[in-house]
Amino acid sequence: MCWAGAAAAQSRESVEVPRSNASSHPPLPQCVTGDTLLDSPVVRDLLRLLWMHSNADAAARDRREQVGFIFDSAGVLLSRADLNNPANTPCRSACVVPLAGRGLAAATTHPFRPGEVLPPSCSPGASERRMYSVDRFGGASELDLLASWHWGVPIYIIDKESVYFIPRGANKENASSVAKRYPRVDPETGCGII
Repeated sequence: MCWAGAAAAQSRESVEVPRSNASSHPPLPQCVTGDTLLDSPVVRDLLRLLWMHSNADAAARDRREQVGFIFDSAGVLLSRADLNNPANTPCRSACVVPLAGRGLAAATTHPFRPGEVLPPSCSPGASERRMYSVDRFGGASELDLLASWHWGVPIYIIDKESVYFIPRGANKENASSVAKRYPRVDPETGCGII
């Protein structure tokens, strides 16, 4: 994950996420999750944009984690992202996003499917120890939990199968029990989150 702050504006430019259907696939009917923030078009657009820039269909070593933030700016939801930062790796983001109001949440991609082998740059060691898993922290990594604590905001995490909501205050001991999981595409209704 990356760090947001006032000094960030001096290092790199962030982008305001455009309000569009930024996808090469026809849009799915949108699932209503009951999570007011996740159900907002601003957050859905941010998740869609981050995922598109994650290169999730490439070889594992060529995928890139992407991060963005949702802000409340005088009652208006805004999102910001630092797309394609050259320091991003398949498992870490080094983004820089200037504050644009009161931080409401962060969003990040994990461009893998549970059970996929992560590239060695993510976790050195035998391949069985490099499996992408969402079981331990409910979709989050240890760095995601640390970043959420530092920023004081919850995090939405999207991988190839699901969107996870990790509430503010989640830690290594409770993350798997407090996280919420939403399938990217509901198998019964066919609706989607992004």
